[in-house]
Amino acid sequence: MTNDLNVKVRFFAAAADAVGCEQCTLSMPAHATVADARAALAQRYPAAASVLGSCAVFIDDHLEADSSRPLETVESMDLLPPFAGG
Repeated sequence: MTNDLNVKVRFFAAAADAVGCEQCTLSMPAHATVADARAALAQRYPAAASVLGSCAVFIDDHLEADSSRPLETVESMDLLPPFAGG
């Protein structure tokens, strides 16, 4: 497997607490999607998989609801867990 993409991943709030860091670099094959990145992160941080699975994903500062979106032009991926407040 050739890793052609390096995506900067930032974790916020409970996601950062669960993985134990605020950011990492994820190396992915050129054809990878948002769903593939989520799966790779769950494998890298298995204890945080449930938190990461509930996070909203922002790609290059825009909310991304399509998990089949290719990562080929992505520079950053942010994971924000659900939160409440007022």
